[in-house]
Order: sequence, then C-alpha cells, then structure tokens
Amino acid sequence: MRFQSVPYGVFRGLGVPAGDEIANMFQYYGDFDQEFTGARDLDRLREINPALRGFDAWLAENGSRIQVG
Repeated sequence: MRFQSVPYGVFRGLGVPAGDEIANMFQYYGDFDQEFTGARDLDRLREINPALRGFDAWLAENGSRIQVG
C-alpha cells in the first residue's frame, strides 16, 4: 500500500462521477487542513469511542482485506 498524490485538476479531468465535487472536497481538506481538523477534539472523540484508531493502526489490521485489481 502506498500513497500517490493526484493533483486536484487531474482528478477533476478523470471523468469519474462527481469528480469535480470530490476534487473540491479534497482540495478543501488540503488547503484548509487546520480549520478542518482543528474543529475536531480528538481527545473527546477517544473518550466517546475508545476504539478509535489512527489510519496506520486501521491499515495494519485491515490492509490484507483490500483487494487489488
């Protein structure tokens, strides 16, 4: 598993359904990451849901279930 960045404009041009909206969403997350993540209190979320895991922990547990191809 590896991350490969796709520029927003390239994603918009892929012709996927709702591609413009998806690219806009990811661009917002990228351009305004502090505002987006800053609105969330992760300590409080972990109080509510102690099983909350980060992406790396989730991937370690579930990565083998992802089918490629």
